[in-house]
Amino acid sequence: GFITLKMLGKFKTIAGKVAIFWLLALVSSCGTKSVLLYENEKPELNLEKFFSGNTVGWGVVQDRSGEILKRFKVDIKGSFSANEGKLVEDFEWSDGKRETRIWYLKKENDLTWTGEAENVIGVAFGQLSGNTLKWQYLYNLELENSLVQSISVNFEDWMYLLDENILLNQATFSKYGIRLGSVTITFTKSLP
Repeated sequence: GFITLKMLGKFKTIAGKVAIFWLLALVSSCGTKSVLLYENEKPELNLEKFFSGNTVGWGVVQDRSGEILKRFKVDIKGSFSANEGKLVEDFEWSDGKRETRIWYLKKENDLTWTGEAENVIGVAFGQLSGNTLKWQYLYNLELENSLVQSISVNFEDWMYLLDENILLNQATFSKYGIRLGSVTITFTKSLP
């Protein structure tokens, strides 16, 4: 049970690094801004109006260093009735892969939406304010070329209506509060 000053110094250094790591992870997971910051921004985002009919999006997936991993195009067909909506998303990835995802949306009140889709764990939660929608959910991310087939990650999407026909979506995905990557998409309303 004899600890030298040199051993204590090494322990303090290791403990300090571990403490800093967990502190940074905690701060990055708790430090998200409020959607209410955008309550006066115009034009006001109306989810049903923007995604009703046909919408097209172009995007990139980046790793945590900013390197682009994939590019994609997504065609969306949206339909809404009463307080429910359905978005059928057809993805065309830069590697040739095609994928369809269907979102089932529910309007809880004028500022709150929930949603469900394949690979979404539980229910997604969205909050509208001004020109902005903050969308959060747990997603089962499928991995390619990995020993593990999938991992659950936290998604936080920020959608900003730039004008009546253009919506910018910036999303980050993380695990245990550590940012793993991001997705950026520009959506454009298809003209009738």
